[in-house]
Amino acid sequence: MKSETLVRNPLLGKRACRFCVLSLLFVAGGCGSYQDERQSITISVSPQRTAIGTGQSTQFFALGDVYGVSWSVVAFTSAGPGTAAPAGTIDASGNYTAPSGSQSLVATVTATSKTDPAKSSSATVNVVAPGQVTATNNVQVAQYTISPAASANVSVQFGTDTTYGLTTWTQPAGQFGGAVNLYVAGMKASTLYHMRGLVQFADGTQFTDADRTFTTGALPIAMLPTLTASPNSPAPLRPKQHGSVASTVSTSSPWRAPRSSRS
Repeated sequence: MKSETLVRNPLLGKRACRFCVLSLLFVAGGCGSYQDERQSITISVSPQRTAIGTGQSTQFFALGDVYGVSWSVVAFTSAGPGTAAPAGTIDASGNYTAPSGSQSLVATVTATSKTDPAKSSSATVNVVAPGQVTATNNVQVAQYTISPAASANVSVQFGTDTTYGLTTWTQPAGQFGGAVNLYVAGMKASTLYHMRGLVQFADGTQFTDADRTFTTGALPIAMLPTLTASPNSPAPLRPKQHGSVASTVSTSSPWRAPRSSRS
């Protein structure tokens, strides 16, 4: 029994060695394929840039790794990239939700390869807080304030319904945004108006604020003309309209009604 065992052991050893060599070749080949796969990964994210309101969501997509990506997000305010801000959340499928509130921010969404964490790609989200409408000392003028967190041009659309039809001039925000105040003028007294801000960012994205309403006040009594008439006084001329405020025109030349003719 002992000699038989000694004869068989070398055979088993040869078989084991063959198996080990084949296994090593297989592993080496697999490692080479894995290295090639890591080198060929290029991550891309779409859209590259977008703009939304606070509390709103937008969907991102990532390509380049068959095993998927990991998502992350950071943000800063209008004070600049060195000022961190609550960034919101992004789930495993790339759905980003901006934080709610009155703070505008710029968020950077990043997709990182699961196969090779050294490979990633990022996208930018301009998050804009709601605009505010306030009254001014002029009952026919409103002030519209909106605060983007990046360089942009801002204007306001307004009108008596949600088709608007009128637009203010454009006013720029700074390099890192900030509050922009625009006066909305040319409105009729005692009238309900709709208005919304338009923010055109330097990166090409655009944000349209939600509809806001503002009711203009009545003209003060002191601004209304006082007209009197007497038999020998000139007939008052009809007021001319300048914008939405009426003004009177007087004349010093006497005027009398023509005498009636008798047949």
